[in-house]
Amino acid sequence: KLPELLAYVNMDEETMAQLQKKLLEFL
Repeated sequence: KLPELLAYVNMDEETMAQLQKKLLEFL
């Protein structure tokens, strides 16, 4: 279960980075 959690956190970080990129482009 631990690796699963780590993978989820890693994916979440990537998603947040992409969202920030899109927000910066939007602004």
